[in-house]
Amino acid sequence: MEETVIYADVLFFLNFVTDGICLGMTALILGRAFVPLRFLCGCALGGLYSLAALFLGDLHPIFALACHGFAAFAICFTALPAKSFRSAVASAFCFFVSCALLGGSLLAIYSLCGAFAVYNGAFYAELSPTATLLSAVTAGVVLLLCIMKSKGRARARHGDIELYYRGKHCKLFCLADSGNLLCCPFTALPVVIASAKAVNGIFGKEELEALKVTPAGNGLRPIPIRGIGGSVILPSFVPDEAKVRLFGKKQYTEKRLCIAIDFSEKTFGGCDGIAPANIF
Repeated sequence: MEETVIYADVLFFLNFVTDGICLGMTALILGRAFVPLRFLCGCALGGLYSLAALFLGDLHPIFALACHGFAAFAICFTALPAKSFRSAVASAFCFFVSCALLGGSLLAIYSLCGAFAVYNGAFYAELSPTATLLSAVTAGVVLLLCIMKSKGRARARHGDIELYYRGKHCKLFCLADSGNLLCCPFTALPVVIASAKAVNGIFGKEELEALKVTPAGNGLRPIPIRGIGGSVILPSFVPDEAKVRLFGKKQYTEKRLCIAIDFSEKTFGGCDGIAPANIF
């Protein structure tokens, strides 16, 4: 009877890389922010789970599926910042889809080579670790390119904004909207509309509650905003320092911005706010 030998260190490293590829696909599809340390921790968690999954063969399929689902949620929650439980679940589901895409691609490659084994519902390559890694990276790069092409210029639609005001700091992950042409009537600066929750680190809950009633005071000015949905007056401020960068870029660029605080229940597509595309 043939025996399949699985090396724990090799299995961990291969899953570390492949889970990283799938997490990258998930972040690209959903437009999630990329935090290097969290991303690496998520990859490591995926590698560790691949070892634990070897012992799930004796479990009932329903319990095994529940374990896989919980693991996907934990990996995504660790690797990708989520604004709510719902967005974390969406990340886990997208991670499942990404794993299926990458796994199907690798299965097709290994089937052509005739070198793979199935154990506990998962397939393991009987190729060398180097060949397996190269095939996974190649398939992952092709899938990422296809996703980027299908989404158009996906990176140009999101950006990071760091704000410094009153000695405090907060970071926003915003949609880059070419239709946002708002301009502050007092300073002539481009306006970024941020949710109240996103700037809680600067103002605090009590001050935000006061601004919700009276959108002015202590250096903040009311700014009128008119759109398809109607007109509204929002409190606004000019941060002492603002830095922006396009999603996927490393370097920040200093910009002069006006920040308007939105108290509505808008989700901004899972982001912290909406910014003019030209500031990036």
